[in-house]
Amino acid sequence: TQRSLGGHETFRGLLGVGMQLMLYEHKQHLISKLMANNMPRVRVSRSPRITIDRFKAQNSPGAHNENTILAQIMRSLDSNDKESRRQLYADSEDKWWHVTYEGEQGQDMGGLFRDSLSSLATECHRASVSDECVCPLFVQVELFQVDQSGTKQLVASSLVPNPACDTSEAEQLYECLGQIMGACARGGERGDKGGEKLAVGLAPLVWKLLLGREMRWDEVAQLEPELHAGLDCILSARAPNGYKYTEAEFNGAYSDRYDFTVSFGASRPYREMELVAGGASQKLSYRTRHDYVRLVKKAQLAKYNTQIRAMRKGLLQYLPAEVMALWNGYDLESAVAGEPDVAVEKLKSEAEVGLTSVQTIWFWECVDAMTPAQRCKLLRFATGRSRLPVGQFHVKEGPKSRGDGALPNAATCFFTIYVPTYSSQQIMSRQLIIAIETEDFGTG
Repeated sequence: TQRSLGGHETFRGLLGVGMQLMLYEHKQHLISKLMANNMPRVRVSRSPRITIDRFKAQNSPGAHNENTILAQIMRSLDSNDKESRRQLYADSEDKWWHVTYEGEQGQDMGGLFRDSLSSLATECHRASVSDECVCPLFVQVELFQVDQSGTKQLVASSLVPNPACDTSEAEQLYECLGQIMGACARGGERGDKGGEKLAVGLAPLVWKLLLGREMRWDEVAQLEPELHAGLDCILSARAPNGYKYTEAEFNGAYSDRYDFTVSFGASRPYREMELVAGGASQKLSYRTRHDYVRLVKKAQLAKYNTQIRAMRKGLLQYLPAEVMALWNGYDLESAVAGEPDVAVEKLKSEAEVGLTSVQTIWFWECVDAMTPAQRCKLLRFATGRSRLPVGQFHVKEGPKSRGDGALPNAATCFFTIYVPTYSSQQIMSRQLIIAIETEDFGTG
């Protein structure tokens, strides 16, 4: 009987897997059909030429992001043609724009264009922790989980939109970013070396919101555990140590510190919002605590609405709403940003190595010893992209004349990295790290 039951359960399991595969294949077929029937508008003119000043973007982004790479791209595209941002993916050329970097050498044969996307993604992360930008478009959040011993462990750091960025100028930047993300998502259909990717590390919640899904309170609580714990204390009228307040004690502890307002944003300037009319003059009390917690939760659930709406508006200019309804957050992230894990085996599967057998062994051992962040930098060094897939890239032998002092260089336009012949694996590792950390590409 037990053997028969086990066989029955195994059959049911296999049947379930089969049904899942059938549904997945049907879903993919439907998505491909929807994509084919909803092509973006085709640009008639050549790709626009844009100039980016990376020094200004990094060192003086502007109080309202006006000197950021994103703002420079948007202004350049709009100055060429007001429709340029709606016609990125549909261009018959491999690149959506031709890049010139202010004060830098290089001819854009595709590598500088791809590097501009990588620089844009890097900027989103850098601005989130920079003091130079008064109101960055994104802020960094840390995701934690508590293990069995009660210790809080950092799981990952990711980005969410800055709720304080709600001006009309900021909305235009968010929309432009959404358009670029949408063009990246469409590019994967063509199979041209995997399509372009924008490796921006948005929180899983953000990808979900961009698809038009609603945010749940437990998702807010995961992003902001201190806020969640504080509201629980208010609602239960308890101190953080568990002490139960009397009404008088509660009013004494909270009334002077809390009113019916909330502040959004990671740093000044905050966006202040009244939970009710005249909320700034209405103090939190024991008897109003339930209303207060309910209104704070409502405000928190809506705090990204302006930014998400603008980014989604840009996405929908490239992606059919029906496709976004079929996708989940991981689907959208993969289509826009690529695979976040640059694993050694995945790199090997996409690499054509033209080194000697010994140098090849050393090269892959050097790559295996790199951190995940360094492998992303290596990929960007060779191809201009920092996420997989990239299609095939090449590792070729570099010049021998300079010996161990030579640094690897790259021709990102041709997806090629040139590695000189070194006398030891340790020297190869050192020179590779120097090259990728200084971003000395050699050729564009």
